[in-house]
Amino acid sequence: MEPSATVTTRRRGHVPAVNAEPVAKPGDVLISRFRLQRIIGRGGMGVVFAANDLQMQGEPLLAIKLLNEDMRDFPIAAMALERECRKVRMLAHDAIVRVFEFYRAGDQTFITMELLDGESLDVVIKRFPQGLPREDAWPIIQATGDALGYAHRQSPPFVHSDFKPSNVFVTRTDRVKVLDFGVARAVRTPDMATAHNLSIFDPSAYGALTPAYASSEMLAGLASDPSDDVYALACVAYETLCGKHPYQRRPADQARALRLKLAPIPGLGHRANRALAHGLAIDRGDRTPSVAQFLAELGDAPRSAASRRQGQQRRKAGTIAAGIALLGLAIWGGVSLRHSTRTSPTESLAPAVRASPARTAGSAAAAAATTPNVGAPVDAARAIALLQQLGADTSALKAGTAYPPAGIRQLIESEPRKATLGSTPEQMQSALALCRQHSADCEASWYADEKLRTVTLNPFEMDTAPVTVRDFRRFADSTPYRTQAETAGFAYAVVGENLQRVSGGSWRNAIKQFAIEDDQPVVGVTFNDAQAYCRYRRERLPTEDEWEYAARGPARHVFPWGENPAPAARGRATPPRAGDGPAEGIGDRYRGLSGSVWQWVDTTAPDGTRLLKGGSWLDTNPANRRAAVQRMEQSDRADADSGFRCARSLAAWPDADFWLARLVP
Repeated sequence: MEPSATVTTRRRGHVPAVNAEPVAKPGDVLISRFRLQRIIGRGGMGVVFAANDLQMQGEPLLAIKLLNEDMRDFPIAAMALERECRKVRMLAHDAIVRVFEFYRAGDQTFITMELLDGESLDVVIKRFPQGLPREDAWPIIQATGDALGYAHRQSPPFVHSDFKPSNVFVTRTDRVKVLDFGVARAVRTPDMATAHNLSIFDPSAYGALTPAYASSEMLAGLASDPSDDVYALACVAYETLCGKHPYQRRPADQARALRLKLAPIPGLGHRANRALAHGLAIDRGDRTPSVAQFLAELGDAPRSAASRRQGQQRRKAGTIAAGIALLGLAIWGGVSLRHSTRTSPTESLAPAVRASPARTAGSAAAAAATTPNVGAPVDAARAIALLQQLGADTSALKAGTAYPPAGIRQLIESEPRKATLGSTPEQMQSALALCRQHSADCEASWYADEKLRTVTLNPFEMDTAPVTVRDFRRFADSTPYRTQAETAGFAYAVVGENLQRVSGGSWRNAIKQFAIEDDQPVVGVTFNDAQAYCRYRRERLPTEDEWEYAARGPARHVFPWGENPAPAARGRATPPRAGDGPAEGIGDRYRGLSGSVWQWVDTTAPDGTRLLKGGSWLDTNPANRRAAVQRMEQSDRADADSGFRCARSLAAWPDADFWLARLVP
């Protein structure tokens, strides 16, 4: 190899993972008052210590949530911590964890909180794969429901926005606490000037909601409503009672697209199963509107003093040494704590109850009602909600009217779509925090080019996978075209942080860096080479806006497969095949959008370079495989992990069936 070239690429590092150090350590004394004892929790943005208050000798330990070194220079992070303190202090309820004070002194920004002794509900559920004993489950459901209902009754109402088993804590004395109200959103009211000051984070934008427990409306970014928490509470109640997530941990929008049906819990009884189905309705209009109504429909569980004591003993029997923990770090972990699964729509589904209170489990009427009828008229409210989610014009629809599916299909297929792309400041900070969990060499400037932008897109479609070596060879063999690397006599290998010139390197030999195979994505091609190939097919390269929209969809997923960064942190010794990887993008149409090869797009950066999207198989840092990430490169540079896919303009959007499936009741 020849000497290293000047590198204009970014985010290629292979640095061992490290954890960001907090600005304090056990034994330190904060503001001459709080002595830190031990770390009891850590997230991407903060760390939680057990501590004692030196001014209150003999008092129990408390918890201190402290911004770590990475986040202390972000004013918005400190503002978030302060607002968490302010909001939770407003929620004075016995089943909501108490937050005491916010402090900021020099480099130290922290809040003091109640320290809890016990374990989270998700840990409890794991010990009971068939569900908790009913006499244990009902008090937990009732207490958490009371806490959520209390928050909803405030002025303005607070929606928790990330209610899930890990945000429910059961103490050693059987008290139940709801955690992490710090990400709660204020419901929009006429006096939102006051409400807005209480919440600066949109949980879906910052990575502070968990898709498996989020309502379809939250996933779509709609305004919050107490029924969002009803959906999450019903999910948690179902899981507590039978040990399984109601929709196999799939987000609500996927459950709708896959037409999943809710399985009744054996032995629970008709009334309770019907209440769960009502609370778990995918669409807000069909869902139980309030926590109070959900608890009333669920009813009471039979319990006696003897069975209660036996249940407590059974539940505690599996608990190992008393663990003192404080949970509720979801907002500080950013996207790294989010969960999502994406599965093929062809997967077989189990028959069950439709999520509606008017239909009973197991009845013939319910079975008939759950059979999709794609020819049935579509209610305008459903169609308008979907088209608004897609960013399409809804002026042709009139509320209160039913429309034939063919008419709605035409609107879905033909209307231009307005989309918001890029990242909010909070998402950029979250990306930096995620990056620093895997590498010491991360800079805020890497993600500063992801600023939000609103675009209008006309129908288009991209290749389902990157162009392969086989595809490109057919082009090269049937035309006189020679790539720029072949003409120049060299290309660039990727070696750690550097690009090294390789004489004779080209797409034909994978720049002599690995054994080439026909079904691998073609590499060693420049922007100009990629553009020439797509024109040969009478197509074109996608723009950055088109590529990112296809990857993220209207829900603006962080990664092309969803929200969970775990699949991104997988290193490989050789490139993947072009069709490998999880189903990705809108309607699960695509493969290899992320973590395959960087992909040229027909968009020019402000400095005149061209952009690439998608992230490389060589990079194991999940922050660099997010759908919003950009790489800037000279248009005539060919290297060993840059490829492309083609796109084409269409008269109709190709994903109409995917969206129409969501309109089927």
